[in-house]
Amino acid sequence: MSSALGGSFYRLWSASLASNLADGLLAAAAPLLALRLTDDPFAVSAIVAASFLPWLLFAIASGGLVDRHDRRRVMGTANTVRFLVATSLGMLVATHHLPLWTLVVAVFVLGSMETAFDGGAQALVPAVTPREQLDPANSRFQAGEMVMQGFVAMPIGAALFALSEPLPFALSALTFAGSAALALTLPAAAARARSADRPTASPTPASGSPTPVPRQGFVHELVEGARFLWQHDTLRPLWIFSTLSATALTFAQGALVVYVVNGLGIPQGAVGAFTALAAVGGLAGATLVGRVRRRFGRATSMVGSELLTGPALVLLGLVPASLGGQVAGCVAFALAAMFVMIWNTNAMTVRQSLIPGELLGRVNGTWRTVGWGLTPVATLLGGLVARAGLRLPLLIGGALSLVIVLVMGARVHRALTAAESTVSGDAGADDTPAKAEGPAAEAVTVSTLET
Repeated sequence: MSSALGGSFYRLWSASLASNLADGLLAAAAPLLALRLTDDPFAVSAIVAASFLPWLLFAIASGGLVDRHDRRRVMGTANTVRFLVATSLGMLVATHHLPLWTLVVAVFVLGSMETAFDGGAQALVPAVTPREQLDPANSRFQAGEMVMQGFVAMPIGAALFALSEPLPFALSALTFAGSAALALTLPAAAARARSADRPTASPTPASGSPTPVPRQGFVHELVEGARFLWQHDTLRPLWIFSTLSATALTFAQGALVVYVVNGLGIPQGAVGAFTALAAVGGLAGATLVGRVRRRFGRATSMVGSELLTGPALVLLGLVPASLGGQVAGCVAFALAAMFVMIWNTNAMTVRQSLIPGELLGRVNGTWRTVGWGLTPVATLLGGLVARAGLRLPLLIGGALSLVIVLVMGARVHRALTAAESTVSGDAGADDTPAKAEGPAAEAVTVSTLET
């Protein structure tokens, strides 16, 4: 099955892994640097909020760029800019001339470029992967992100920061540069879906061949992507549900670094180890996702995983500040990561199977604009609530996540069940896709709750 994914997929995956390594290094170093500058949990949560705010402001526009332009160049340009920003951050940290507001702005710029890189990468997955291999391809993407950020980048980033503060920023700059170079080596045939997926008019009398429909304006194309998402019977409830769930889970983790250090008593240098142990759960989820889907069905495995995520975070918020509590906290966080991984991998396959290739960038952009766009608000609210008690965001956010599943889970399950014959891998236990039928058939033949 691995060889069936092809060399182009592994090149794309390598570019994504390098980018995730750089993201993880910065995700470890930036909050720790903020803790050196201030001990206010709200101020620290502003760093996390700044990394997600671009998804509210630019995700749809980035999706439009991904659909209109060479996706390799969009990804390469985005990570070249991130290379320059990370290099500048390292120099400012080394010279001790980095105020907190500059760190917030830099994180915002890095997040803005991430909307373009990630949008291009997700849109390229179905272009370089056979449709029947989307589940294993997405599992590798999700597992790679979890392993690279959780097992590799976070512990290394925290350790390098403890050794010398500029080091994680310098290493992230180098990996951004490597990721950009890899993206530019992807095959030109997969760079833009529009040439293959773009609708055509009737054949002209002179040539007898169809002529492409003229490209619409940029704003019109953005609206087209949003309209497709809203009018789709399966994607709309899935989108609303994932948005609400992701908001609750983000609120729960709004001041997680402060809670881990000041609430559980884990040293700053060991924060990376905490996230690495938790990443074991994410890796387990990526390994088990296919087996769970075949055993329970995609709809049940997705809704069931969300049903269990909230209680896992509540457990993390209840553990005592002791060695036993720290171990229990790692286990709870690992379980939450496992359940989120099962949801994310399945959700990515559902979207890639139901969205036409020429709309992938815009629809994913719309999805993330709302889903991830609320993240800064939820993060800041979590930081504010943490001022009253570091455990409160986890307790409240985890409980809200459970309530959302209890209210909307049945509706989402019905929508996913109705579309299962058109989603890759849902035709049967042998992973052979069924022939697309019904309203979603055209979308499939033309062609991540990201919690």
